[in-house]
Amino acid sequence: MVTSEHLVTLLSIVPKYSQKDWLSSYESLDTFVVPRSSKKLYEDNEYALYTVTLFAKVVDNFKVHAREKGFQIRDFEYSPEAQESRKQELEKLLQDQEVMRTSLLQWCYASYSEVFSSWMHFSAVRVFVESILRYGLPARFLSVVLAPSTKSEKKVRNILEGLCGNANSTGDPKTTWAWLLAWEARQSPTLTSPSP
Repeated sequence: MVTSEHLVTLLSIVPKYSQKDWLSSYESLDTFVVPRSSKKLYEDNEYALYTVTLFAKVVDNFKVHAREKGFQIRDFEYSPEAQESRKQELEKLLQDQEVMRTSLLQWCYASYSEVFSSWMHFSAVRVFVESILRYGLPARFLSVVLAPSTKSEKKVRNILEGLCGNANSTGDPKTTWAWLLAWEARQSPTLTSPSP
């Protein structure tokens, strides 16, 4: 960035597809443009940001000619104090972000076990209510969660369905499992929880 009594640096917003046009024509937009002074600062999906240095007395004329070609020109004044202030503000925001992130992670770690425990209780209540209301089981039954390995899943299903016998004539797997649980509870009146 050049800033002096006679020279100024302007910023030009150039459409991405017009970059070659900008580089080939910016020197001829006015006679007092510093040759080869345009540098690309930034580029995104639609636009590129270029600098251009020229004499202060032709700034207005340069802006008019640039606008005619579809380039947007912006004034830029470099201030070391403002730059330092922005840098300090950015550092403070980054520190605040880290403090909030740490606080959020601590809260998440502390709350996870509570939420999981509540979810398990809710699931148990749901199994109880659905077993009675949907399948018409007596209020005395045993809920069991089975997690067989992938290899033995089919075998375990066949064994449990065999234990159920003809208690279920509908063939609906949900009803089969509900009747199976009822049958297990009737067969083992002293059983109140799954064995380890």
